[in-house]
Amino acid sequence: MKPLIFAHRGASGSFPENTLKAFQQAVKANADGVTLSVQLSKDFIPVLIHDRTVNRTTDGQGLVSHYTANELKQLNAAAHHNAQIREPVLLLEDCISWLKDQSKLQVVMELRSYNVNSKQLLDTIIPLVDQEEMKHRVVLASYDHILLSEIKTASHQLTIAPLMEGRLWDAVHYLNSMQAKSYFLGAQYVSRELVHQLEEYDMSVGAHSTNDTLTLKKLMNTGIATIFSDFPARAIHVRDHL
Repeated sequence: MKPLIFAHRGASGSFPENTLKAFQQAVKANADGVTLSVQLSKDFIPVLIHDRTVNRTTDGQGLVSHYTANELKQLNAAAHHNAQIREPVLLLEDCISWLKDQSKLQVVMELRSYNVNSKQLLDTIIPLVDQEEMKHRVVLASYDHILLSEIKTASHQLTIAPLMEGRLWDAVHYLNSMQAKSYFLGAQYVSRELVHQLEEYDMSVGAHSTNDTLTLKKLMNTGIATIFSDFPARAIHVRDHL
């Protein structure tokens, strides 16, 4: 079975990450899904920014948590990508409204738990994703595995997946303990043996941030289930011509 291709923060290799423009381009590329990064603003509203600060992706400076959602919306999320265009920082609520019209698009939502307690994050995000139109299409992922366990306690129907850089020592036991069926890790740690081991337990593995053609081919030859790429059109081309 061929892997699903997720546009990493949208088609972020060509368009400003975590913006509507990047997600629209992912749809045009026929990506199976998108990943997006979510954290809370100063006034505890979920917004789509990956980093702890706004410096890298916008024309602002400082911590995301020092800006209200309205102030973040005034920043240009395309500032360091193309000075000729302007893309606002997206609110998660607005992004979900758009996603509801993209019924075939799956979503991996990476939760960034900077400077907030988990209750604040869960209280704002769970009501937005635990809806009939979204909950079966969304996987909530995070490097904060305690947060993911708290999500399953709050809502058993939501799907979670831990993010890792390297491999888990005993992936099957660990995922079972979290009530997770998959996890995402760096491409260099994926092997055919790992993929097959998890498949025996009806589990899967995915690789994040994979862009070069050689690595894409190697991953696909392992039987991996999911690949995140900044260039979804390239990854889809590789997949469809193996």
